[in-house]
Amino acid sequence: MSESVYCPNCNSLQESGAMFCPQCGTNLSATTEQPAPVADQNNSAANPSQGKAIASLVLGIVAVICIFLGYGALLGIVLAIVGIVLGTSAKKEAPSSMATAGVVLSIIALALCIISFLACVACVGLLFSVESLYY
Repeated sequence: MSESVYCPNCNSLQESGAMFCPQCGTNLSATTEQPAPVADQNNSAANPSQGKAIASLVLGIVAVICIFLGYGALLGIVLAIVGIVLGTSAKKEAPSSMATAGVVLSIIALALCIISFLACVACVGLLFSVESLYY
C-alpha cells in the first residue's frame, strides 16, 4: 500500500510519488510525508473569524431589510454598526471575501437606513405641520 501525503497548499490527499498536486499545481517533490489536517478550515468553530464574517454579512442583509420598515430603520442602523464592527474584526484576524462583503453591505445599509429614517422623520414632521395649518 502506498503512503499518501497532503498538499501543503490546498490540503488535498495525494499519492506519495506525485511530483505536483493535480488540484492546485504545487510542487510536491520538496514536501515530506505529512499527517492529515487536524481541523477543516471551513469550520467556524476552528476559525472564529469566519463566524464573525458570516455574522457581519447576515447583519448587513437584515439591516438592508430594515430600510423598508420606517422607524425600524433605527434597528437597521444598530445592526449595520454591529455588522461593520464584526466584519472589520474578522478582516483583521483572517482576511476573507465574506468579511469584506459583510463590511461593504453593512456600510451601504447604514447609509440607506440613515436616509430612510431621516425621510420618515421629515414626512411625519411635514404631516404635523400641514395638519396644524387647518386647525
